Amino acid sequence: PMLGRVWINLGIAQAEQGKSQEAVATLKHACDIAPKEVFAWISLYRAARSAGLEDEARFAIEKAAKVNSTATALFKRSEQRAAEEAQSGAKPAAAQ
Repeated sequence: PMLGRVWINLGIAQAEQGKSQEAVATLKHACDIAPKEVFAWISLYRAARSAGLEDEARFAIEKAAKVNSTATALFKRSEQRAAEEAQSGAKPAAAQ
């Protein structure tokens, strides 16, 4: 489990640096070595979307839902709220 988290953190750091393709590859590896780590799948989903890899993103979020449906549902809900707030120009609930 610890090694998987190291790879997840590396992938997230790559994504934050704008290295989307590298992040996707790193996070795929994280998912391979820690397939029951929902955060790995969610991180892969976000990196794949950022890289424009919609099929890969869809696959990752489906795997995340199989690992932990509750966490994945909460993540999807927070993404939907953020998108709605961005469209309306409203501040995120946490910032109010």
